[in-house]
Formats: sequence, structure tokens, C-alpha cells
Amino acid sequence: MMNRMTGGPKVLLIARLRVETVAALGPAGWLIDVARGSVVDEAALVAALQSGGIAGAGLDVFADEPHPHPALLAMDHVSLSPHVGSATEETRAAMGAMMLASVAEALAQFSSSLSQ
Repeated sequence: MMNRMTGGPKVLLIARLRVETVAALGPAGWLIDVARGSVVDEAALVAALQSGGIAGAGLDVFADEPHPHPALLAMDHVSLSPHVGSATEETRAAMGAMMLASVAEALAQFSSSLSQ
């Protein structure tokens, strides 16, 4: 089962209303979240992991970045990583280009305000 979502308040509401989505994975299922921390209700995930409702989880993002739910840290059937989903050369180059464009725009606006 694959459920693709982007984060945000609307998704947080959907995720919290659909705790059964986690349960639908079953005792052999693994939840993998590399999208947004708000996509997964971490308390529901912890409960499912503790009860054996699902086999495990792999998380690259957390609701309270960069701090995962404390119970997840003690679980052997959970794999946690720092948010590295965007760690490709192409993505980082694009992020750098966006930052430089933003700086250039800010400097142009500042320069324009000085000449007025």
C-alpha cells in the first residue's frame, strides 16, 4: 500500500483522522515516511509499534523536526535518519541557486530604495 501526501495542516488532520491507515499495514507491514513529518500521527505510530500492530517504521522526517518522538528512539524495529531526503547534488545545487537568486533580488530592492 502506498499513500502519497504532502505535509501541512490539512494533511495533519487527514493523518490523525485516518489512524486506520497505519493499522491497515498489519503486523507484517512497515511504514516509511520520507515526505513530511506532519503526514504521520507519531503517537498513533508509537502505539501501533508497541502493540505489534505493524512490524516497524523508517522515518526521515518528524513532526517536531529535528526531534523524533522519544519512544521511537528506544525501538529496535524503527530506523530513524536525519532529514536527508533532499541530499542529492542536483537538489542541493538548485537550493543554492534559489538562495542566490533571493539574495540578488533583496539586494536589488535595497539598492532601488536607496536611489529613491
